[in-house]
Amino acid sequence: MPRVTISDMEFAAVSYQTVDMYEDSTGEVDAGEVNLVLKDLNSSNGWQSLNFSTDIAQDTSIYVWDMDVVLGRNNTLYSLSQEEDTIDYALQGGQYSPRTGALFGDPSLSMVLRGLTINNDLSITADSTNTLPETPTGIKQIIASTQPLNLLAYPNPFRDNLTIEYSLPESGQARIEVFDMLGRSVAFPVNQLSGPGNYKASFHAGDLSAGIYVLKLSSNNQSKTCELVLR
Repeated sequence: MPRVTISDMEFAAVSYQTVDMYEDSTGEVDAGEVNLVLKDLNSSNGWQSLNFSTDIAQDTSIYVWDMDVVLGRNNTLYSLSQEEDTIDYALQGGQYSPRTGALFGDPSLSMVLRGLTINNDLSITADSTNTLPETPTGIKQIIASTQPLNLLAYPNPFRDNLTIEYSLPESGQARIEVFDMLGRSVAFPVNQLSGPGNYKASFHAGDLSAGIYVLKLSSNNQSKTCELVLR
């Protein structure tokens, strides 16, 4: 689902994820990407697409799983993204350290909070010193409240076995469910009472057919989803 925010100066920002549903010539299915577009609603000009790795993260080896955006004062764009460096950290191990922005919350979840300046031409200026610009009072709490749960599944695409990492901010019934593209529930990897903290679970695809699925984490009337590609 797209995430939309509009500032008091009538600038709009939309983030959304795209996934290719078809295999390429090698039989692989792309895990997708997060897109960010901006528009000045007072102008007749169209939407401006941004390159996350180049314009925002300043790191071409970044893979972004999810992102929320909030427009603040003076058209400052605050983004909260879950990402990883696929070369230095996902493959070689170690603690992720973003080139722009600052780690937010539990460092092991690789959530990055950024304050980005929107220029008149709708380009983005990202701070490369791992600091945030002056933020409106409570902006960190506001952004955190939009992401009370965290959910990560890998490898994605996967063939048989999937690792699921998730976190809960408070005690509750944690339920992780897999849905097919028709909205039918096809599996329950997790359904248990859990306290606040970080958890890991495994899921075996079994006799499920190759295709696109949705993984959903629910707890205390909150939910978090991500798309899965089964090859």
